[in-house]
Amino acid sequence: MPAVKDTIALTAAHSLRYYMNYCTFNYTASFWDWDNWQQEIDWMALNGINMPLAIVGTEAVWQNTLRQFNFTEKEISGFIPGPAYTAWWLMGNLEGWGGPVSQEWINSRVALQQKILQRMRAFGMQPVFQGFYGMVPVC
Repeated sequence: MPAVKDTIALTAAHSLRYYMNYCTFNYTASFWDWDNWQQEIDWMALNGINMPLAIVGTEAVWQNTLRQFNFTEKEISGFIPGPAYTAWWLMGNLEGWGGPVSQEWINSRVALQQKILQRMRAFGMQPVFQGFYGMVPVC
């Protein structure tokens, strides 16, 4: 971050300051790389965000979970959507649209999420992860 010449002090009205939503994620950040995320996280820190949505790499969570329930790789790849549809998938609106995604893509998202989480936590943020929302694959 660039150096700040003068001291700036602001007090937030609330102790919990959530940031981002699923649609904004897909409209803006679906294909961001580390440089984009680093800049965004720095902006969050400068603006007092302490509970950012952290859904990069959710494809791997679902992939691993479905494997534990003995879904086939074909069924799993048919469930996980392409990157442009992640938000709607995580909101329970669709499955598989724009997919399948490659294992390389999934692995790269896990690596990116690990860097994202490390930086968020370095700033004292508590990332907000996707919880189970009741959706299961049609297959």
